[in-house]
Order: sequence, then structure tokens, then C-alpha cells
Amino acid sequence: DIITCSGDFTTSGGLIGQSCLTLDGTDEYASTTSAVAVGTNSAWTIEGWMKRDNGTSGNQVFVELKTASDNNNRVWVNIDTDAVQMLIYSNSGSQAVVATANQGLNDGKWHHIAVTYDSTTCQIYVDGKLTTSEVISKTVDNTDDRIINIGANVGTYANGFTGSIDEVRIWSDV
Repeated sequence: DIITCSGDFTTSGGLIGQSCLTLDGTDEYASTTSAVAVGTNSAWTIEGWMKRDNGTSGNQVFVELKTASDNNNRVWVNIDTDAVQMLIYSNSGSQAVVATANQGLNDGKWHHIAVTYDSTTCQIYVDGKLTTSEVISKTVDNTDDRIINIGANVGTYANGFTGSIDEVRIWSDV
């Protein structure tokens, strides 16, 4: 599959080499050009590195998996000022939110974020430490292919990320 990057962003000083996306929070993001099968029906992990600009606040998209038309089977990892949120939408579009608090994420330093879901329990890790674990029960189908966006919402391109994102991975296991 092809990933299209939009905006005038630069690649600079990632953790390994010169590989990260540096985004301005307004019109820069990375996205698959079309929906792809991502395998998020039973167990999965989304992980990657991020560095927010010093003092950045507000909701900003880290990674989002979504169909272009509705919220069914949507998965959205969001950085909200100083916390990580994972929003999971069921196959009927109902939402569950799992969130951390006071993680020190707006300090201009690199942080590793990982979120997992095994069809029952959502876990959020920050810098390798489990910060929250919550039982939620959302049926997420793997029948809908999803667009993958890094750094902004799918379709609206709102909630742009201000800072750098590197080495995002989506695993079909916890």
C-alpha cells in the first residue's frame, strides 16, 4: 500500500537516524491513500514514538484508524494535553474511552506510547510503563477496511499534532 503525506513537513532527527515526521499541527499529517485491512478485530497493539513541542496542550491525534464514512470500528489514539486517550468505537459506532493523566508528555522530549486491546481489556503504556488498564467490551469487526492517519483525524484532518512522530506500528496481537 501507498502512504501519502500532505503538507510542508520535514523529516528530522528521529530516535534512529533522520526518520521522524515533524508536524506543525495545522495542515500536516501522513495517511494511507485508501482504506486498508488492519486486523483490529480481536487483539491488537498500536505503538510509536512521539515528541510534542514544549508546552503544547489540547487534543491531538497520534494515530487514527477509521472508515471515511462513519465511526463504526474506529480506533483513535489521542494525546490530550498531558494524557493519552484511546477511543474505541464498536461496530455500531458506540464509544468507549480509556485515558491516563499527568504523564508529562508536553515537555519537548521523546516518549514511547503503546496501546493494546484484547477484545476485553484496554491497556495504555507510556515509556514502557503500564499507566492504565480498563475492562471495556466493544465488538470491533475486521470487515471494514480503514484509512490510517498519523497526526490528524481521518477525513476532517482536525486535531493536528504539533511535534514529531516516529516508528508507528500496528500489530495484530497484544
